[in-house]
Amino acid sequence: MFSRPNFPIHCCLQPAFRNFLCLLLLLGLPNVGVAAELEIVSFGWQGHFQPGRWTPLRVKTIDLKIDTPTFDVTAKDAEGNLMTLRQVGLPVGEPGTFELRVKSGRVESEIEVSLVEDDDITATAVYHTMTAENLDAAFRLNDRVIGILSENAQFGEKLATEFLEIELPENQHAKVIRLDDGEMLPVDPVNWESLDVLFLSIDQPLPQQQSEALRQWIREGGHLLLSIGAQAEAFQNSSLADWLPLELGDPLKLRDLSQFESFIGRSSRIEFTGRVEGTELSSFLGESLLDSLDGTLVVAMPYGFGKVTVSGVDLDRAPMSNWKAISRLIEKLTLSQNQSNDRENTSDSNQLTDSGISELATQLSLAQQDFPEVQRSSIWVVISAIAVYLLLIGPIDYLLVYRVFKRPELTWVTFPLLMLGMAVVSVWAGSTTNSLETTINQVNLIDVDGVQQLAKVKSLMTGYSPASQRVAIEAEMLLDQWSEDDNVEADAAILSWDSVPEDGFGGIYRQSGFESLSSTKYHLDRSETKVADLPVAQWSTVSLTVDQFVRGIPLIRSDLKGSTLGSVSGTVEHRLPGELIEWMLIYRNRVYFPRPTRKNEAGVSIPANQPVELTRSDLSVSRELKGYLTGTRQIRVKSDKPTEETRIVVEQEDYDLFSTDPKAIMRILSFHNAAGGSRYTNLENSALHRVDWSEKLDSRHAVLYGVLKADEENDESQVSPVRWLWNAETVKQDRQTTIVRCLLPVELQNDTRRVLPDLNERLKNYKR
Repeated sequence: MFSRPNFPIHCCLQPAFRNFLCLLLLLGLPNVGVAAELEIVSFGWQGHFQPGRWTPLRVKTIDLKIDTPTFDVTAKDAEGNLMTLRQVGLPVGEPGTFELRVKSGRVESEIEVSLVEDDDITATAVYHTMTAENLDAAFRLNDRVIGILSENAQFGEKLATEFLEIELPENQHAKVIRLDDGEMLPVDPVNWESLDVLFLSIDQPLPQQQSEALRQWIREGGHLLLSIGAQAEAFQNSSLADWLPLELGDPLKLRDLSQFESFIGRSSRIEFTGRVEGTELSSFLGESLLDSLDGTLVVAMPYGFGKVTVSGVDLDRAPMSNWKAISRLIEKLTLSQNQSNDRENTSDSNQLTDSGISELATQLSLAQQDFPEVQRSSIWVVISAIAVYLLLIGPIDYLLVYRVFKRPELTWVTFPLLMLGMAVVSVWAGSTTNSLETTINQVNLIDVDGVQQLAKVKSLMTGYSPASQRVAIEAEMLLDQWSEDDNVEADAAILSWDSVPEDGFGGIYRQSGFESLSSTKYHLDRSETKVADLPVAQWSTVSLTVDQFVRGIPLIRSDLKGSTLGSVSGTVEHRLPGELIEWMLIYRNRVYFPRPTRKNEAGVSIPANQPVELTRSDLSVSRELKGYLTGTRQIRVKSDKPTEETRIVVEQEDYDLFSTDPKAIMRILSFHNAAGGSRYTNLENSALHRVDWSEKLDSRHAVLYGVLKADEENDESQVSPVRWLWNAETVKQDRQTTIVRCLLPVELQNDTRRVLPDLNERLKNYKR
């Protein structure tokens, strides 16, 4: 007879059951023992950023097993939706550290970075752009961001303090970012977008990646202020000497620095004893800004669409760094001359400023949203309809059931019927005033450099959707296909959402609210120009922008000769797939535009592959640039009194704030400062200030501006540098405008500058 065990049977089953559950959990969970960790090292420029522009983001990985990891970076766009950008990290600095790019559409946003392995997220890190310790992290788009890379830390601190007191034009502010070393600079040229100017001391070494990114940033429109001083050998050994068109002369020992004092226009002495060492700038492709008896000290040279200003005197060392007006000198060298003139000399406009539009970018966005088939009712019609609805369900319903029928219980019938009737009327009104077909508007801007044969395209697309849906929008880049040259190289296109710098709905300055509860996520791959799962509401629009840089593309050829008095002559030939209409050639402060004819009021066009002498008197007329842009004209007014002489009255056309013509908006955008800036338009230009070419109107360059139109052999779709696809299909296009701007070299024929004689040589001859 077996005895009963002295312990319960479930005591034996529990350990086995627990082991079985642990095995199931281990099989279902990822192996956390080998998973990499993720840490956000830095964001922006010393923690600062501009909403609506690309910003550098550095992350550090631990226990990473692959060399080229993939990351997902998620941030809010201007409408509160979440855009996830998938990208391969760029190695930078220490092993395991990578640089990414991010674009936040809000001042206050949460950025999430995820490490992706085989489409699985293995690690995540979160960064808050604004915290209690960093409330001023976000710069506005009209702020001018200046990076200072110098060994003299006090020099950067002095500029950061004094620049806050400088009153810049158009409500701008100067923000100085002090950088400790060259490794802090981004390696991705796109991440330089928020930086306007970089001050670089030549004794600061730059890693190869940062040096190449710097070159591309300048070529695409950046501005480098380079201080060489007495460090001529350091410049010759640097990577800048490989591509900067500059040759250095003999070393200088200057006794007099009064030229700097005269340059800033203020009586502020530079105190020093002895001599100041420097380097003569002997050969350069640009303009001399500051000369002395010993040679040229400061020059400004174009490089692509950007500019390099070089100083042969150390600006960040004594005695210049101790000068009380050094911040004024940096301002004069970094701000365009047109901006300074706008602040001092432009008169106020007579227009009212309360228009609901504060930016040229906003006006262009509203023009893009103008679809002829969409006839939206005005706000007053909506308010009137609400008032009628309130009258119907209120007093009229009361009079009907109480006074007419004398049966109050009928309101249970009349009230729902009135609501249903108003709903039917609203649906009918919405269907008749909105389009039932997907439509897009497109504005293209093509910039061409006739010196280095470079081209840059920027395309803005606004699409209208008749239904609520998620769409896939793709941008096909076609600019590099316009030439059969084998040397044409196109950089990767950059696609992103587009918004306006406003604080209203859809603006980047709008405060975050409860939209995070209903935020939707869409996806964008850095290696592609396609956005997927983009949410679009019914009868609403969505705006995207794409940029691309193309090298070695021969689209323009010119032979222009000019004088310091402002006259220019010569020929121009373009190889664009169409003809240029509504063109104008601008040199210094003069503009040549087509002469109207009886057959064509717009004037003669410029056909492709045909040299044309644009300044011929039978083809063009000329006048002062600012007067042409602002519609200024002189009118003789005769007096009724015979004793008084005839007066000449100058009239200026007011800028049309509500114009929806993209050609007129792009023309004033291209030369906003030359037209008088915000004092003429009553609009700021912060989001698109890099589109303004006013500062390129010097004695060495002319600008050919025109609208590209298809000729008889092509149709309009063939003259667009970008083809936008909606769900992989071409859709109806209401309006497509392509603006072309060509930067052309000008050979000076009668330069009035004279070279001063060598006084030292004369002194030697006199002693003999």
